[in-house]
Amino acid sequence: MTVDNIDHVGISGKEGDRTLLAMFHSFPDPVFIITPQGVILNANQAFASQFNKTPEEFFGLSVFDFLPPDAGAKRLTMLQEAVRTSKTVTFDDNDNGRLIRSTIYPYKSPEGDVNRIFIIAQDITDIEQKLNKDLLFNKQIINAIPGTFYLFDAKGKFIAWNDQAREIRNVKTESAMAETFGIDLIHPDDRDYAQKAIESIMNDDRELTLEIRVVLSTNNEIQWRLLTGKRIMIDGSPFLIGVGIDITERKLAEAALKKSEERFRALFEEHSSVMLIHDSEGNIVDANKAAANYYGW
Repeated sequence: MTVDNIDHVGISGKEGDRTLLAMFHSFPDPVFIITPQGVILNANQAFASQFNKTPEEFFGLSVFDFLPPDAGAKRLTMLQEAVRTSKTVTFDDNDNGRLIRSTIYPYKSPEGDVNRIFIIAQDITDIEQKLNKDLLFNKQIINAIPGTFYLFDAKGKFIAWNDQAREIRNVKTESAMAETFGIDLIHPDDRDYAQKAIESIMNDDRELTLEIRVVLSTNNEIQWRLLTGKRIMIDGSPFLIGVGIDITERKLAEAALKKSEERFRALFEEHSSVMLIHDSEGNIVDANKAAANYYGW
């Protein structure tokens, strides 16, 4: 059986499938066709070259003979899933530092049964490296933002974040952070207020700025954040993007000033001496009780 006439086994003789056969052999990446049991029906030159063989030499062999036993068991499970569901299955392998993405395409017969499987193995190492560089570049930009950066989906779950956001929750891994909800960072007493604000941003497309308390998971320290929130649309879905600035020192200073003013007001009001407050032009702007009694005001 040669590659030229193997179309009677691997690909049917219909004109459309003959076109597919021509594409099959000209494809630059390794492509092969197997039965649901893993028997090789056809292979292109790119596939055969990996093993220093010709395409004809693979006919009738089991694809599992070319895989380590543990990998073979996993691939058999994927193959059975593709046959059972008639859906495409994709998986990645690391081959001596190269990232190989294999895609299983189930092919149905005119009777509706999956009787052949097309498998394409593509080297995506360069694509993956570029993607990782882009992600690293974006991560560096995000981490350069002065404050907490966050991007939530419609459910309030983190999609993107910087190191400051992760430090609040003390989450060690990226995967764990991806399962975290933004509301979890908020102080319990402020969560209702924050939740209503999030709903307003997402549902009404409002841009809001809030002063909210957050709780550091490491020591339960309470800090204040000035949080911004704006809705953006990505692929037709709403997301919330914003930054948070630490305003703890300002809030503490405000609280201290307020306490000082309250103490001054108490002392001023209740002091037994007549006390008046003048502005720069000499006008009385305040008087305590003793002054009011003394002047009959």
